[in-house]
Amino acid sequence: MTSDLFPNFGDSIGVYVHVPFCASPCSYCAFYKELPRKPLLKSYVSVLEEEWKMRHCSEPIGTVFFGGGTPSLLSCSAFHKIRQFLPIDPKILVEWTVECNPSTLSLEKLQTFADIGVTRISLGVQSFSEKFLGILGRRQSAAQIFHAYDMLRKFSFDVNLDLIFSIPGQRLRHWEEDLKTAVQLGPDHISAYHLTLEKGTKFTEKYATRVGSGERFHRLAVSYLVSSGMEHYEVSNFAKKGKRCIHSVNTWRMGEWLAIGPSGASQYRGRRFQNISNLEKWMDGIFQKNPIEVEVQAIDQSTLLEDTIIFGLRMRDGIPLATMDLMECSKSQKYRCKFSQWCDAGLLKKTATHYALTDRGMLLADALALEIL
Repeated sequence: MTSDLFPNFGDSIGVYVHVPFCASPCSYCAFYKELPRKPLLKSYVSVLEEEWKMRHCSEPIGTVFFGGGTPSLLSCSAFHKIRQFLPIDPKILVEWTVECNPSTLSLEKLQTFADIGVTRISLGVQSFSEKFLGILGRRQSAAQIFHAYDMLRKFSFDVNLDLIFSIPGQRLRHWEEDLKTAVQLGPDHISAYHLTLEKGTKFTEKYATRVGSGERFHRLAVSYLVSSGMEHYEVSNFAKKGKRCIHSVNTWRMGEWLAIGPSGASQYRGRRFQNISNLEKWMDGIFQKNPIEVEVQAIDQSTLLEDTIIFGLRMRDGIPLATMDLMECSKSQKYRCKFSQWCDAGLLKKTATHYALTDRGMLLADALALEIL
């Protein structure tokens, strides 16, 4: 974990569990996914346990994040089994998030989450409009979203709402209505993402010319959510005080995390690697005690420092000046020169301790990161 932000975490790491199952895959989504067949669901949990044993993880676990896919499709018994083999110490764990589709939640499942130690639910809302839910191919209705949220608030979970903007046909007034509805519900955290056109999806084939830059939508999200009392702590993320997503912050700050499950990507013990995005091949690799990994990369201090800068630019806190002092002189000079240009252009500001993007710079964070690369 990142020592400057979370000094009490010591050497703990993040654990990411990728659950690839989706009952009705969204047309815009390019994440690896599988239909939830019962035999596969049962085998998946058993193989997940075997992978955990094979990874020989001895570090204490600071955060857990179940992503997908639709993790909430797993049964209550599956969650209990996973909790049994993950060596979680409640005294060390600071956050456990499960991504949920509103249509898959029940009071029984939420009680299971509470029983095993889940602290945070990320609800895939995307929009409160039936029209735009239909365009996105979302399975839930607006009524199911509100029902799921009401159930969530019977428990003590922190709640994040995922929203999407620049949906084809969406206007600023539609987006403002979604923001207004979200704020009225009173979540602890809101993620507002620009709709991305992913190659090879049916959505991109149909709407390739109908998704704009999204800058006006993003500006509206920032002004509306900040004026509603939320902190804009990362380009796409807003939180009430003390409610940032700690697991995500750890990854943006180049901490360590270990991912298990097909397609899960790790940064762990000096390596970056991703499990193969194929359920059966992933299972075969684990059975054969030879996990199939792709995009394997050895990482050194220099790589981590550069990536700390690139991802740190997305954070409202910015980049510590001390980061530059740790870099090779030639690379440090390159970044200082670029940062000086951005300061002159009003995109970046320099404080006594940090470089941080201005409000205008935050709107251009992705473009600025590409400029560095």
